[in-house]
Amino acid sequence: MVNWENTRANKFSNARPDDWPKDVIAISLDGLTLFGIHEGTGALYWDGKEVVLRRTVRFGPLELWLIGLGAAGAFGSFLVEGVRLLFEHRSAVHAVVRWIAALAG
Repeated sequence: MVNWENTRANKFSNARPDDWPKDVIAISLDGLTLFGIHEGTGALYWDGKEVVLRRTVRFGPLELWLIGLGAAGAFGSFLVEGVRLLFEHRSAVHAVVRWIAALAG
């Protein structure tokens, strides 16, 4: 059986690599038993508190413009190719439209 008072008292290790930031401390082997997973959501918990990780990607104005231009170009290409397809296969398109109209009618 786990002695939770002892585990919480010794959850951190005294050893820490020199290249770590000053505020970062290592978790001891006893401290690892404080990790848990919520069975329903799969959320990670440590000592009863949810571990929340937030890494958001933020685009600057230039990236947003490039994304917009790429999306507009893709949509424009879709429209041009769609119109071209309609004109090249006009009789097939009319046959499909008549078939759908017959099904609906």
